[in-house]
Amino acid sequence: MQSFKAFLLEGRSTDFKVSKKQTLKDHPHLSSVTNISDAIKKHTKYYIHRGRVKNAKGINCGACERFANEITPVIKGAKVISGRDHAWIYHNGKHYDSESPNGVKDYNQLNHFKRESK
Repeated sequence: MQSFKAFLLEGRSTDFKVSKKQTLKDHPHLSSVTNISDAIKKHTKYYIHRGRVKNAKGINCGACERFANEITPVIKGAKVISGRDHAWIYHNGKHYDSESPNGVKDYNQLNHFKRESK
């Protein structure tokens, strides 16, 4: 397993292309979020309610980059990280995705990578 520092040194961090103004216009449910966990939980419910996916795992199987790019503009300092067939959010020393709304310290602990290693 590769360390996060080595992963970042490979230059796999991506800049988001969605502005905060666009995000709030298209996803008003994110306008009242107070933290990243709240944003992820609300946006996951939105994806499920709209019929885009059946559950949080579904987001991580094809919609993870879009999902992360829609959340990061409303969370100051959040960054989208992309690599190993997954995109997730890095913020204040933790890694987040739709299945890990409370974050994990090591990106290898995200469920996507746990499934991949089996």
